Amino acid sequence: MTCLNLRKIFLTGVVLSVALTAQAYQFTRFNTANSGLSYDGIGKIMQDSRGFLWVGTFKGLNRYDGNRFKVFYKEDLGLESDFIHTIVEDREGNLWIGTDKGVTRYEWNTDRFIPVDQPSDKGTVMHNKVTCITLDPNGDVWLLVNDQGFFHYCPETGKLVHYPYEDLGAFGFRRLPSGREAYGSGDPRHAAFGRP
Repeated sequence: MTCLNLRKIFLTGVVLSVALTAQAYQFTRFNTANSGLSYDGIGKIMQDSRGFLWVGTFKGLNRYDGNRFKVFYKEDLGLESDFIHTIVEDREGNLWIGTDKGVTRYEWNTDRFIPVDQPSDKGTVMHNKVTCITLDPNGDVWLLVNDQGFFHYCPETGKLVHYPYEDLGAFGFRRLPSGREAYGSGDPRHAAFGRP
């Protein structure tokens, strides 16, 4: 058998195995017309530790249990907006949901949303677009809020600390596609990058 024939046999086997594997998966396209999803524009999708799929749309938060969607609108969230930008699960299994106008926390054990509207140590309340929520190794919650800066929430103490852009010597932060943070001081020569 020549090398050319061996290559043909090998390539045919690879193509057939890929084709057979691809047939094992079935995909369903969900939209507002066929599923009960609140809106077709989606900002965030995540699966929690209990197996629920959470879909943050531009008009509501949707929880999918494998059979149907349950929709939560701004009235359910306790906020002025239901335009969802980010969803993060904390160590206790609660969800932190960032919207155009603040953040709310979903407590799974009580099945209710609690808006995070408490004043920070500086007396400020998160009221703008929450673009990023992350947890540190201690389980503390860090939130990046447009035009306001960083907020740090400690679950153990219940305290909310505000780090305004001005105090940090920066005019804004943005998450880059690489997962790194970029921030600027107003002078383009002093842009900096760091790991989240």
